[in-house]
Amino acid sequence: MNAYVAVLISVIAGGLLAPIGFTVLGDTSARNRVRRIFLQYVFALLIVIAITGDLRFSLDVWPIFVTGIFVTGGVFFQWRAKAWSLSRSIIFLSLANVIPLILSAIFLHEWRALMNPWLALGVSCALGGLGLHAWHSFRLAKEDEKKKGSKQKVPGEFYIYGVVFMVIFGVATFFENNWAKTGVPISDFLRAWYSGTFIGSFAMLCGSGLLSDKPSDGERKLNMTQEVAMTFFLAACIVVSLWTMFVSLQYFELTVILPFYSVCIVLGYTLVSVFFKEWKLSDRRGLVLLGLGIVGAIIIATVR
Repeated sequence: MNAYVAVLISVIAGGLLAPIGFTVLGDTSARNRVRRIFLQYVFALLIVIAITGDLRFSLDVWPIFVTGIFVTGGVFFQWRAKAWSLSRSIIFLSLANVIPLILSAIFLHEWRALMNPWLALGVSCALGGLGLHAWHSFRLAKEDEKKKGSKQKVPGEFYIYGVVFMVIFGVATFFENNWAKTGVPISDFLRAWYSGTFIGSFAMLCGSGLLSDKPSDGERKLNMTQEVAMTFFLAACIVVSLWTMFVSLQYFELTVILPFYSVCIVLGYTLVSVFFKEWKLSDRRGLVLLGLGIVGAIIIATVR
């Protein structure tokens, strides 16, 4: 697969399409959320088997299997945080990408890619725009919270869940980059990763009886056909996104790819947030800051 095509597919699947399924499925009770996560990873594993034609993987890649288990927990925390506030959960999603950038720059020496001044400018604009957009969104959310009163207040647990999924996703992305650079076969990677997520989600399903079955505020009612179809759609998006991201990392440094991808995924979640009326297009400052990130992404895309 062409490296540029892989980046484009990863951005479309993970940054623009996955947020739709994530948002529709995430607003439900904690118990039902676990059931949907399990179904998502059942579909994901079946898709991987269909792609690779096998389920077996080398024992040498057991760390990938373990990482997949932890990622499942991160997904649950992300879904829970999103149920409280989509706009604020985007902030932690942005910050999650800082962790692998720092780790890759230090341990894999990928800071060298930024010796190209245009790439350095693009990455600076992308990260600067995302960081300022995240801070601006946080301030708006706090102001909105004060206006709506205590009933709309985001609980302290939200920040705990946000930090947990931020760390899990950040470290997992760094590991993915390392495995891509060290020659792990893509088939072994996918089979080990999604076998881990299947086991992790099954373990959560077994303990889901301890969770609340109370519907979340703003829950979208889905019949069985809609739920299964949307879950399959989300599973297909995350598999394709992870697959093509892994291919991209075999050719490009994460310090270049991730800022570009991060801008696109935040743009995707922002558009979904606007559609579901959690964020207003009248917020001109937010649009300008997001626009700065998009300019950075365009520079990165055109340099190589």
